[in-house]
Amino acid sequence: PVALAWDGSSLWVANRNDKTVEQIDVGLKTVTATIAVKAPQALAWDGSSLWVANDVDNTVQKIDPDQKTGVKEIPVGDAPIALTWDGVSLWVANSYSNTIQQIDPGQVAVVATIDVVSPQALAWDGVSLWVANSHSNT
Repeated sequence: PVALAWDGSSLWVANRNDKTVEQIDVGLKTVTATIAVKAPQALAWDGSSLWVANDVDNTVQKIDPDQKTGVKEIPVGDAPIALTWDGVSLWVANSYSNTIQQIDPGQVAVVATIDVVSPQALAWDGVSLWVANSHSNT
């Protein structure tokens, strides 16, 4: 496993080697669904959908948690490594293209690209988007 996301009732686990995302009922401690994806590296929950960053094909995929299927995938920068939700937009860090991108979840489309140095992780604190940059140690 490489990433986790919580949707309020289930835990989602990204399994890179198996190319799957699993939904886990934490009360029963059982897997309730397994969804095939391409190469999951990061997960985020937006309140109604699960998002998966697939770093081998440079996409972010929207997953319908009720249907247990991928709804749509969109191309992003090289090597998407992290995702975060700010309450309105999804953000993806692309480590090889040195960018972060803002995704509109309704359009399922990239709406902004910002250059940064080697982004590795993202966090939203309710006011600001924070980016960890490994090569600049910032």
